[in-house]
Amino acid sequence: MAGAFLRKAEVYVKNKGVIYLIGIFVITLAAIGCDDDCPTCPDCNEEVVYQGRVYVTMNFGPPSIVVFDAATDSVLDSLTIDPNRSYGTAQVTPDGKYLLVGNDLAQTLIFDAATLTQIGQIGGAGLTTLVRDGTALFCAHAGHLTLYSIPEAELILDGLLEHQSFGRLHYDSGSDLVYGIATPIDLYSNSDTTDIVFIELDSLTERRRFRVTDEDGQYYLIRRVYLNFASGVGYALGEYNGEYYLQFDAETGKIQHRFPLYLTFGDLELSPDGSEVLVCDPGDPFVRLNPGTIYIFDAATGEYTGGISVVGLLPDSPGEPLDVWRLQFSPDGSTLYAATGHLLTRLGTVLKFDPKKRRFLNILFPKIDRLPYDMAIGPIP
Repeated sequence: MAGAFLRKAEVYVKNKGVIYLIGIFVITLAAIGCDDDCPTCPDCNEEVVYQGRVYVTMNFGPPSIVVFDAATDSVLDSLTIDPNRSYGTAQVTPDGKYLLVGNDLAQTLIFDAATLTQIGQIGGAGLTTLVRDGTALFCAHAGHLTLYSIPEAELILDGLLEHQSFGRLHYDSGSDLVYGIATPIDLYSNSDTTDIVFIELDSLTERRRFRVTDEDGQYYLIRRVYLNFASGVGYALGEYNGEYYLQFDAETGKIQHRFPLYLTFGDLELSPDGSEVLVCDPGDPFVRLNPGTIYIFDAATGEYTGGISVVGLLPDSPGEPLDVWRLQFSPDGSTLYAATGHLLTRLGTVLKFDPKKRRFLNILFPKIDRLPYDMAIGPIP
């Protein structure tokens, strides 16, 4: 049967230069196997298995793309790319046909997802997000905005948003808007300023912007953001006199709830059904008592409901903590993947979880001499 036990995780929160120790209980899940007549989980033999592909970009070694079968966790294909480059963001079109991978030259490479054959390239793309059912790619690089067709990589439209450097981008299909974190890059601006900016796709012009602020009007430096347009709620990782998970009004930017973290350089994902927000605190590679941790919050109330401490999941290293920096749901929400490893030793892996039962399922591959950077999941091409 699947069991769970409580592990007390030590989380350190920085506040005005002082480190405080906060003891919280994090649910650590143990996979103990399950037999056919398991009395406590009768649906164990009716697991939902997503039928698709998992694409992982890897660095700090031969840069490569590895493709996994989402149902069996087996490696289907891999491609080692230019050893002089580093590779980052991965996206797959909703129909599963095309894989897009960014690199350190601000290029986006377009691959046939079935064969990993490169079929196109977009230069000067910078940060990107697929839009309009994967038929176009929005790009933001050094204040220059562009829209390209996919897979043809033909320029549709270009625009300019001066003196802005963008963080991770998102697309809302209902409003046909792209939004993301924008930071001024001119010499006279406060580098701690971040705005949430909305871009009209039809014109590539700014519709509006706001800052995430507390009850005193103090704005927070935002590193990750996600907006639920249906509920009018926003979620973010941000910093002001400490590092926090933030839930805020998506119209005004006013913070409604906050939860202390050790670091906010991890990831934030809303579950596909919109019920939960998962946040990964990457942990500290220099402090073994502070491993990477996945926190789970109720998306409606902001309440902390549990979490997963990424310790003891490697079979050859039962007490070894891991850093965790990227999360990715399968489109149906049945599976959660976490990019983990050791930032110091540059050994990495990808872990697989059942997010509903908060149960560790599998290691996609053992420790390797590369670190997974990003993941994309889509249907079988």
